[in-house]
Amino acid sequence: MRLRVWVAILLMLIASVKSISQETIKKTELDSLKKRVAELSDIIQQIQDEKEAEKKKAEFQKLLDQAKSLSQEKKKKAIDMERKFHSGLRQQSALNPNISICGDYYIAYGSSRSDYNRIPSEISWGTGQIFLREMELGLQAPLDPFTRGKAFISFGREGVSLEEGYMQWLNLPLNMNLKMGEFKTQFGKLNRYHEHALPQFERPLVLTNFFGTSY
Repeated sequence: MRLRVWVAILLMLIASVKSISQETIKKTELDSLKKRVAELSDIIQQIQDEKEAEKKKAEFQKLLDQAKSLSQEKKKKAIDMERKFHSGLRQQSALNPNISICGDYYIAYGSSRSDYNRIPSEISWGTGQIFLREMELGLQAPLDPFTRGKAFISFGREGVSLEEGYMQWLNLPLNMNLKMGEFKTQFGKLNRYHEHALPQFERPLVLTNFFGTSY
């Protein structure tokens, strides 16, 4: 009976020792895991801090580059503004007018030998030769963004004449334009055209009989 009691007590002691050792092992493993987790957390935090520092460094470098480029642009503008041209030679070409020369020739042939038809006159353009009906010199210049100056000089068989010569001002108050000088008005369909720009050889007789050839 006593032996059984001691055996039972011994088994109980062995079981209690085994449970204590298992609890001790579990606690040790848990502490080791916690320590490892803490180490990994520190490593992750360190990596995040390094990335954040690199990002801030890149942004700072970008700001430095922008500031450097702005300073170079300001320096370049300052150098450009220091260039002063006291002579007006560079602006003189802008005052040169647009020049055009137009020649109006015609060829006429007729079998008649009479001077009445052969020689140019008020009633005949002439035949059997090449005739210069008109040579026109056109001068047009934009004097400023709102002012135009135009002149058209005609060299013909009647001599030299001013076909048109006027000044034109644009964008005046009340959405108006102003034209002053000698110019052809917009009367009918052909009055505005010069001789060389007519869609036919000469002006219709129905108009020249009433208004003349220079209307």
